[in-house]
Amino acid sequence: MSGNENQRWSRSTRGVTLAVALAIILPRPLIGQLNGVPIWSPGLPVAPLETAVMAHTSSGADFLGDTGAEWGGTISLRAMFADRVTITGGVGALPRDVGVGERTWKPQYFASAAFHLVHGTDAVGDYEYGLAVLGGWGVSTLPGDADEQNIPLGLDLVGHFNQGGWYVEASVLPRWAWRRTDLGAGGKWQNGPGLTDTLSAGTSFSIALIAAVDKTWLDATAGAAGLPETNPVSWSIGLRWVW
Repeated sequence: MSGNENQRWSRSTRGVTLAVALAIILPRPLIGQLNGVPIWSPGLPVAPLETAVMAHTSSGADFLGDTGAEWGGTISLRAMFADRVTITGGVGALPRDVGVGERTWKPQYFASAAFHLVHGTDAVGDYEYGLAVLGGWGVSTLPGDADEQNIPLGLDLVGHFNQGGWYVEASVLPRWAWRRTDLGAGGKWQNGPGLTDTLSAGTSFSIALIAAVDKTWLDATAGAAGLPETNPVSWSIGLRWVW
């Protein structure tokens, strides 16, 4: 193994250790898709350790049916392992309904893993592309002992365009999503397709702007604790950088 490969493996191992430590200290189960937060695309398998800080907003996503947009925030950490696996974890907060016309800030936590199936480039390195499969688990806390769990499973298709000292990266992440909402009367499951589109623009020294928009289509459930059809739209903007 060459010196560069040893250095890359060392950084990858350190990154995975930090990601695992983050997962251990979080006080509730972790998540891969948060209420009102687009999925952070795993991108290409090239960054040993990366951080993103994002502000986000959504509409039509809350469990009492409030369709007004509210801003929240999320901070995420991700690491590479064995040049094939990207592990991401994070924590955030979003205003949630606690009664009709009443909202309060509630914490959210998430973790996901992506396995990179394909990573290629053109002859001169101006264009790279990738394909990864992603899965995750998330929890958004609700009033009292209630919570909402989100489980996405999807594919991430990435195109990366190098422009001298700059780059632009675009991602499309179609998925199937499962959501379990427990309002204190037993959990109810919804499921349906979802899609996240992400665009990043950054510099060769690894700092970038990131923007994303997300749409989910979840079916209705019946019964005493039934849930209406849920079709939220969310979007985010923030900074990402490689350590």
